[in-house]
Amino acid sequence: MNILINGDSWGCGEWDSTITVDPARPGLAHFGIEHHFQEKGYSVKNLSIGGSDNIASCQRFEQEDLAQYDYIFCFQTDHIRHLDRKFLTSNGKEKVTWEKLMEHQRRHFDEFYQRLNGYNKTIYLLGGVNKIQLDIVEKYPNIVPIIPSVTEFITPHLGSHNDLWWGQLILSIPYIEYDLDCLEKIVQNKESSEFTMHSDFKKYYWPDGKHPNRLGHWKIFEHLCNQLKI
Repeated sequence: MNILINGDSWGCGEWDSTITVDPARPGLAHFGIEHHFQEKGYSVKNLSIGGSDNIASCQRFEQEDLAQYDYIFCFQTDHIRHLDRKFLTSNGKEKVTWEKLMEHQRRHFDEFYQRLNGYNKTIYLLGGVNKIQLDIVEKYPNIVPIIPSVTEFITPHLGSHNDLWWGQLILSIPYIEYDLDCLEKIVQNKESSEFTMHSDFKKYYWPDGKHPNRLGHWKIFEHLCNQLKI
């Protein structure tokens, strides 16, 4: 059985700055679901790259002969990494509102899903940094949102997945300013994710505290196998 994995750093596996199992990806400590599928005897190719945006993931898919794979999994990342500045601020001076930011997010994911759907191959999508937009993805029959939010799946009792990924990138984009209400909501999203000292968060997300570790990836792997009977 041939399996293809794609996405950003969440698709790579466990991260730890003190360990490296792949010289091409410094800090990668464990190959995550890639390792678990290989242990089961499957042939696995992983296209995931740390820091990748969704459109770059699509471009990597387009370099592959997808017909040769029995199962294709893709970790969805956020929309900020593929920013449409002209949409957010047409004249480069107006301040971005929360509504505009959320509209940008929905437009981006619609484009992403449409592109995935166009491969005419079933893509099993996992919501990593950003939760899958279920009301949008349902329009596209070739995409199966097998885990809408990895965060909510692994640790459902620690709260819901934020509307917006919190990262310094969002506040450091050149020539983009946010209005006060938008800034407040960005901060609220950060504060609502401050459960990182909870023991279950440590269990499934440490050592780096930003990505599912090998135990988190094992839970993902088990779920995929159970859902797909593989």
